[in-house]
Amino acid sequence: MRPSPARKDEFRRWGFRPYVQPAGGVLQLIAVALLIPTETVAYGAGLLLGMMIFSLYVHTAIDYQPRQLPSPVLLAVLAVVTAFLYGGAAAGPVGEVFRAWFG
Repeated sequence: MRPSPARKDEFRRWGFRPYVQPAGGVLQLIAVALLIPTETVAYGAGLLLGMMIFSLYVHTAIDYQPRQLPSPVLLAVLAVVTAFLYGGAAAGPVGEVFRAWFG
C-alpha cells in the first residue's frame, strides 16, 4: 500500500526525510512479526512502545494535533500491558530481568 500524497506532505512538513515513512512501516512489520512467537513478544512490544512515544512526540512537540493523540496513547498502553504479560517468557536478558523483577 502506497502512502497518499497528503501523508507524504505531512511527513515533509514535519521535517522528515522521504525514507522515514517507509522505514516506519518496515519497523511496524518487524514489531508485528516479533509479537507472534512468545519468546519475542516483549521485544515487539518494546519496539511498538518506542514508536508510539515518538509518534506522541511528533503530534505534541512538532505539530500539535490533539485529535491524533488517542491512537498512539492507546497503542502505547497496550504495548506496556503486553510486555508485562509476556515479558517473563522473553528469550535472553529481557526475560531474565522480567522473571527476576516480577517473578
